[in-house]
Amino acid sequence: MDEIWHPLEFRHSTGQIVRVIDAPGGIELFAEDVCQIFFGDPQFENYEVELTERIVVVDGKDIPVFTMCATSIYALEKYIDIKKIKNLAQWVRTKILPNLKKNNFCFYPQKHRFKKIDFTSRESLISYLNENEGFSQDETEETIDCYLRLIQKKLPIATDCPSLKNNEEEYLRSTYFEIVKNVVREFDRYEYLYHDLVISTTDLLMAQELDLVVFVVLKRLYQNQAELPGEILKQGLVL
Repeated sequence: MDEIWHPLEFRHSTGQIVRVIDAPGGIELFAEDVCQIFFGDPQFENYEVELTERIVVVDGKDIPVFTMCATSIYALEKYIDIKKIKNLAQWVRTKILPNLKKNNFCFYPQKHRFKKIDFTSRESLISYLNENEGFSQDETEETIDCYLRLIQKKLPIATDCPSLKNNEEEYLRSTYFEIVKNVVREFDRYEYLYHDLVISTTDLLMAQELDLVVFVVLKRLYQNQAELPGEILKQGLVL
């Protein structure tokens, strides 16, 4: 299954928006954005350079794009003055890299911001459910009250990361964490992730949405199977 990437956007001095992926092998820029800066045309098919196909989330949809790494960009010197390439490389080093070093979960486009729902507001949630779910008033209020008790941490939450009982649970947690690392790169252990997004925060919105990411990935990965691997989801931060 292809990994799903969430690009970051930076505005170049030309005014062009450059979309970037923080891939394991290094920064990758959208090929069409690079060509727009160099040639005034996003058509990258006209140039013989190495490209990487990625699946990215744009406006809430998964779409395929082609990206260029640093090696590919320098290969464009046969088509353009090398000084322009070096200027772009310098811009990447000074404007993009410092931001990526500070990368944290807030870069992930949280779904509740796009839905215009305040998940911490009882009134906002009731309005949303009444419009979309067809619940009765009693069912709606009961659902909201239960949700807010959890999401605002009014229920007792462990003061430490849950311990593992056996090797099977260790494998399941490792699988969960490998999926999570495609979205959040600043954590190198599940325990640190749990501490920052569950124990040390005032609400569980980010943790909840990370669990949702894992759920979506698993659903796609096991789409031909009757049952979703629920045991992996049990290693989630909230679920």
